[in-house]
Amino acid sequence: MSNEAILRFNGATKRFGSFVAVDHVDFEVHNKEIVAIIGENGAGKSTFCKMLTGVYPIDDGEMYFEGKKVAYKNTTESMRAGISMVYQERNLVGMLTGAQNICLGNEPGKGFISERESFEKAMAIRDRLHLTIPLDVPVSELGAGEQQLIEIMRAFYTNPKVLILDEPTASLGEGEIEPFLDFVKTIRNSMDIAVIFISHKIEE
Repeated sequence: MSNEAILRFNGATKRFGSFVAVDHVDFEVHNKEIVAIIGENGAGKSTFCKMLTGVYPIDDGEMYFEGKKVAYKNTTESMRAGISMVYQERNLVGMLTGAQNICLGNEPGKGFISERESFEKAMAIRDRLHLTIPLDVPVSELGAGEQQLIEIMRAFYTNPKVLILDEPTASLGEGEIEPFLDFVKTIRNSMDIAVIFISHKIEE
């Protein structure tokens, strides 16, 4: 593991009027590392990560990504740089297939959407992550754990260097949590990526 953090915050602060949601936080994560941010609801965890992805501007403090000082204005900028976030709230279109959801907004094709290319790109991501989820059925027919993995596959469409998971186990059944945590460890071990795991409790 390199001594240089891939992502670092110095004195990160976010205010909403007179309310301080994130107060001078120092934070860093390295490549091939999983860092957990744990706290009760309302503690500022999601706000902090939205600062990382450009959803909220940083009021005070500095952010460094790959050794360079940055200040992203929106999620498009942060994703292009290599930071992707999977939010706690599902952001899938139930009537669309897994492949269509993975490519949604970035569909391949010149002048029209190529369903064949979309499916091939989604399959390539699925194979890269060593998953077996069906990609040719509407996501509304999939379980919560499978839908969560579709969300993560969509995040990998942009080849992230940092993956932020916002309360990823909150909607999973008891039998789905351990396999999901094993999956997160697998991608950490097998890929050049850092993972930020947000939770309100310590997962076993």
